[in-house]
Amino acid sequence: MFDSTKKAESNILNQDIKLDEVYNDLCQKSVSAFHLFNQPISVDVDLEKVEDVYFEYQKRYHPDNFSEDIEKIKATQVCKKINDLCDCLYKPFCRLEIMLECAGFSKDKILTQTVQSSSMLAFMFELKDELEETHSQDDLLSLIKKVTLLIEEGEKKFQILYDQKIFEQSAGQLIEQYQELCFLYKTLVSAKQKNKKFQ
Repeated sequence: MFDSTKKAESNILNQDIKLDEVYNDLCQKSVSAFHLFNQPISVDVDLEKVEDVYFEYQKRYHPDNFSEDIEKIKATQVCKKINDLCDCLYKPFCRLEIMLECAGFSKDKILTQTVQSSSMLAFMFELKDELEETHSQDDLLSLIKKVTLLIEEGEKKFQILYDQKIFEQSAGQLIEQYQELCFLYKTLVSAKQKNKKFQ
């Protein structure tokens, strides 16, 4: 069983690692973004450190650093994979998906599970209605603050559940918490977009 608080160090910046090995590790196997960017498997990541590691990777594996056509092709694919995984760490909902995949959940189960909790459905409809019926900037800023706090609470709950590492027993709760957080992330984006109209 893995330790979600421990950073999984990636070795692809090691000077002895050849492009072919990096290509095989990144493009032929399943690699976690947390592992690649030396981050703990967590809702919170250090995005400054992620960015530092990202630029190191790009400097080392940029296609312009290679002369052979086959090397350039492989380097391009390596850089694309690095870009995609880095992009995931910048998106909170994507980080949760990766965490669930690291815990053994299939992507299909994560993305296709329907919301079954009647209380959660009621909560979603209420918040959706509240956003639609908010027409002043003060009310909108108040809603943004409310949703931000709900996200913080939800992320803490998700992390606590995750750190218990009893994934079979808590699968339903984890997926439900994931669904609630995804809804809140989308609501926050919509509220911020609506707020721009007042500016």
